[in-house]
Amino acid sequence: MLTYRTGIAGGQAAAAAMADHLLQQTLPASQLSMAAYYLGKAAETAEAIALGMGSVPLVRDDISPELAKALALQPGALVRPQELANILSGLSAEGGTLPGQQRDVRTYKDANGTERYRITYTDFTFSVPKAVSVAWMAAETDAERNSIVLACRTANDKLMRYIEREIGVAGFGHGHRAGQERGAMAWISVVHFTSRPTLAITRPDPVTGVVDTELVDVMRDGLMPGDPQIHFHNVTPNLLHTDSGRFVSINRELLAGRIHEFGAVGQAFLTAELEAIGIATALDERTQLLTLPVIPEHVCREFSKRTEQAEEAARGIARENGLEWDALDADRKVALLKGRALAGRQGKGDDLGDAIAWRRQIERLGWEHRTAVTKGKPAPQPAE
Repeated sequence: MLTYRTGIAGGQAAAAAMADHLLQQTLPASQLSMAAYYLGKAAETAEAIALGMGSVPLVRDDISPELAKALALQPGALVRPQELANILSGLSAEGGTLPGQQRDVRTYKDANGTERYRITYTDFTFSVPKAVSVAWMAAETDAERNSIVLACRTANDKLMRYIEREIGVAGFGHGHRAGQERGAMAWISVVHFTSRPTLAITRPDPVTGVVDTELVDVMRDGLMPGDPQIHFHNVTPNLLHTDSGRFVSINRELLAGRIHEFGAVGQAFLTAELEAIGIATALDERTQLLTLPVIPEHVCREFSKRTEQAEEAARGIARENGLEWDALDADRKVALLKGRALAGRQGKGDDLGDAIAWRRQIERLGWEHRTAVTKGKPAPQPAE
């Protein structure tokens, strides 16, 4: 499945909240390091862990030299927290102004009239089907587990290049009478391994007054570990470098009506990658989504509880603090949820992937699983 969200210039608090969301830890450091071995990003992951980062934002490996220079990014490199916040705010990683005329705008109406705000980024989020995440979580060996992650990563990369091919086109002049050109896009990918309930809260930015929507995590203490859910955030700056050397904004009108199509393409790429490592796939007749015959549907449902009822959880947090959720203004809602999230992280929280707790859930279900590889030889163990 593919979804997307955007950010706007002046939405500083929303950009900071998005950076915080992207950088949250979803796996223990040891497991994250093992995954990095298979993804070929061990050095970047080690650097991220040393810096106290929970996740590992990485620049696309084949970013064009012109975009890399404009955005102050390096191919395949780790993006540090302040660099990520700058990109989300519509700046270069170093905090500089981007080149070119940024044409893409969002209209905001207030008491003083109408203002136009530039879109700074689009986050294309590719979520793999639940059965694939369960197969990753329940695999008997690290080799199989991380081979699944690599298959998902490869499918995500192919999907983003497909999206670039389809929307990386700039038109010039009214009705494109002055012609069209192809262009190159940049993106920063962040893989998360668990799902967390989130709420979108709209409020004026405390500094700029620009109204934007913040994505705020809802952490519920002590209920259960985060559900296994592999998904990729692909933060795409609103900057297209055309074949003739011009910098323009990405024409988001080319996305209209195509998100489901792009999601289906990503699913097709993932199907091919999983089949290549010996995992049999099928198409769910009801949902028309990729599934794995080896993973029962009731097991998928068991590991989908964390993504449900985000607002109900927020109301519960408010009650615990003697407050009524509906009576709170947007600023107080954000402060309440961020305070809970901070306390949860300091106490190691309950959204981190927990292999032991997941195993206990499997045992309670009476489900036995060793491998999803049913064709050919299992993935080899890594060399010492």
